Amino acid sequence: MNRGVRLLCQVFLRNATIINQLDQLDIGNLPQILKCLNLSGSKINNAVVILTKKQVSDSLLTDYMSRKQEFQKKLATLEQKYQSDLQTFETQLENSSVENFEAWDDLIQWKAYHQFLLEIETKITDIRNGDFQMAE
Repeated sequence: MNRGVRLLCQVFLRNATIINQLDQLDIGNLPQILKCLNLSGSKINNAVVILTKKQVSDSLLTDYMSRKQEFQKKLATLEQKYQSDLQTFETQLENSSVENFEAWDDLIQWKAYHQFLLEIETKITDIRNGDFQMAE
């Protein structure tokens, strides 16, 4: 196994300041990963933490699955509130002769949640396929 596969990132801890080499990788939240490894808040000087691609992908997958679940709940709440799916609700709202500002606000949020869910599902697929790059 080559170094690029075994080595995902190096995190240097100097005076409790984290300097990371993860600029090219959207891993969500590095402190969460460090917390999982019991390294958050560490004051170790010049320490190097080596994470494998599997460790990071597992952490990322957990984070994105959690986000996915949050958006699914928000979408389900709106579907239940209006007893409709997004497309039908949007059509009904556009064809309505009565202005309902709350409904329009909900439509904006609904579309955003739907888009975020699609993006997260794409990221989950990419992570499961190992389709992300690592900085060295």
